[in-house]
Amino acid sequence: MKDTKFKFLIDDKIITASYTLNDIMSKGITEEDILCSIEDCSCSLNESCNHCECSPKYENSTITRRLLFSGLKDIDGVEIYDGAILEEDRLGIKLFYKVWLSSGGFVINQFQDDYKKDIEKINFYSPLADMQNKGWLINLKVVGNHYIKE
Repeated sequence: MKDTKFKFLIDDKIITASYTLNDIMSKGITEEDILCSIEDCSCSLNESCNHCECSPKYENSTITRRLLFSGLKDIDGVEIYDGAILEEDRLGIKLFYKVWLSSGGFVINQFQDDYKKDIEKINFYSPLADMQNKGWLINLKVVGNHYIKE
């Protein structure tokens, strides 16, 4: 059985590397560890305090959302997480889809005019668990994440 994987959204701007649930639980990874993992830090770890001694640029940042891995990958092998924006090139016409976690699992918008709406206002969506969708998804490319605020 595969371990559940997450990425974290920091201040609605930056997405971290992925972490497995096993890593988080067994290694006791904290929010500070996750924030430090996105730093361009070159100093050594202070073993007595168990943290970095530099002044992190994300010092006052917080994790604003946990993004769950769907278990699926796009055409380039990129993992598809909650919030992914997928692009389809259909004979030169670009179509976009949002992926989000609904109460029944991962879903994707069905209609193109829904792509521009907030997910709370999208009424028609399809589950990613459908075998037809899974085969179709491998033709799409992850191009962003709709939870990131510019």
